[in-house]
Amino acid sequence: MPGFPNRIARSSLGPTLKDKWPVVNPEYDIGEASLNLLFWQTAGMNAVSARGLMSVTVSGTAAETQYQGFAWDPDGNMPKVTWTRSAAGVYTFSLPQAQYTDEKGNLVTVELVGGHPIPQGLASGNVTFGAFEKTGPRAGTVHIYCPQLNSKRDVNFLLVLW
Repeated sequence: MPGFPNRIARSSLGPTLKDKWPVVNPEYDIGEASLNLLFWQTAGMNAVSARGLMSVTVSGTAAETQYQGFAWDPDGNMPKVTWTRSAAGVYTFSLPQAQYTDEKGNLVTVELVGGHPIPQGLASGNVTFGAFEKTGPRAGTVHIYCPQLNSKRDVNFLLVLW
């Protein structure tokens, strides 16, 4: 599936398979029904699964990536994403590169579809929620808001990226 992590269609996995002969022993042979279903499910999961996850710790006026995992960086070689805190509860980032190599060494352009921040704490004992604003093909701003206090607040968060 060259080109990962870009979205794939079922047709990217090759033609619909046909059994050359009937499956004699299902313990050792895999038939067309099983493989075609597997390809269909893989393409379907690929259409909706997240491409990245970051755990971000906020301390004072700084935000720092503690953990990151990206579909295009399975070995974890990419430098940690850096954050800029522009105000309480407002953090921006940009992925360091526009292109990454796929499993065959080809350059693939990565473009984010969106994100979902999940606050990992309370603000003065009050519930917080997050919003993601896509600000570029590989960039975004996270907003952490506390409705009870009617203000944005600094809270650690997870960011799921699609």
